[in-house]
Amino acid sequence: MTKPSAFSVKINGGPEQEIVCRTGLYHRAAAAAVAMLDYPEKTGQWDVVEIWVPQLQPDYPPSFYAMESDIYGNMIVKHLPGSGRSIVT
Repeated sequence: MTKPSAFSVKINGGPEQEIVCRTGLYHRAAAAAVAMLDYPEKTGQWDVVEIWVPQLQPDYPPSFYAMESDIYGNMIVKHLPGSGRSIVT
């Protein structure tokens, strides 16, 4: 079994929250955060998740992911390279 990891997240520029997941993979934890936490409504097509592990900073900066569902209900998770990126539609 995978050891739990504590992540800090901000979704759509909302407040910082913590989520504990049984994965060390940021994209999976970001998807879990959107499914489990409260957050402000998205302003465009995508929900944008900023995610990081506080104990790893400043050596490992936050990652950003954009998420939406396709017409069939499948979740789409896109990594946004670079710090401070967001999607505007």
